[in-house]
Amino acid sequence: MSNDEKSLEMYDFIEQCKDNHLTINDILDLSAGDKLDVVIWDRNFEEYWIWNKAKSNKPYDPQIFFGPNRWTIIYKGDMEWTIISEAGEGESFDHPVHLNTEHLNTYMIWVGLENDGMVHIEYEIIKEGNKIPKGWIETHIHWKDFPKTTRVGWRGPIMLWKKLEKLAKVYYKKGYYPEESTKETKKKSTMARNKSRKRKGRKKRRSKSRSRKGVKKTKSKRSSKSKSKKKTTNKKTNQ
Repeated sequence: MSNDEKSLEMYDFIEQCKDNHLTINDILDLSAGDKLDVVIWDRNFEEYWIWNKAKSNKPYDPQIFFGPNRWTIIYKGDMEWTIISEAGEGESFDHPVHLNTEHLNTYMIWVGLENDGMVHIEYEIIKEGNKIPKGWIETHIHWKDFPKTTRVGWRGPIMLWKKLEKLAKVYYKKGYYPEESTKETKKKSTMARNKSRKRKGRKKRRSKSRSRKGVKKTKSKRSSKSKSKKKTTNKKTNQ
C-alpha cells in the first residue's frame, strides 16, 4: 500500500495494516530499556482528536491524522512496559502487555496479562452486564502458550510509528461502520462514542443549569435594586 493509492476510512485503514501490528515475536526481540515510537489504537483512540477536530471524508496524512495517538513505549521486561504520551499532555503509566484474544471468541478481545504471566478469561467472555453462559469454564493461558504471531497492544493494537509513512491517506467518515470490519473496531468505537456522548450530555446539562442559576441571581439582584430605588423615591416624595 503506497501514498499514491486511494485514501482509506480509518477503521479499514487499521484493519488493512493488521500485518504490521506488534506481535509477541516483536516483544521477544526487545531488551529491558528499549524504546519504541508507536501509534496505539486503544478502545477510545477516536476521542483524542478525530471525532471533535477531523473533517468528515477529508483525507489526511496518517501521521497527522493519528498524531494524538502517538506514544513512546519503554519496555521493562517480563511483558511489562511504560507508556508515555507524545501528544503534549505528558501522560505516562506502567502496564502489562495486552494480548489479542479474538481467536478465543471473547467479547473483550484485548486482555492484559496478570502478574503470573497468565491471561485469565473470565468476565471478558461476555458483554458487560450480561450473565456468563451456563457451562462456561474459566480459561487461563500463559502468554508463552499463545502463538508467537499473536498481536500485542494496550486496549487495542499497536504499530511502529515509522510504518505510517508508507501507508495511504486516511479519513474519518461520520457514522460509518463497515460490515467487513472486525468486532474489535466496531465494538470498541461504539462503546467509546457512547461514553463520549454521555460526557458531553452531562457537560451540556451542567452548563445549562449554571446559566439558569446565573440568570436567576441576576434577576434577583436587579429586582432588589429596583425595590430599593422605589423605596428611596417614596421617601423623597413623602418628605
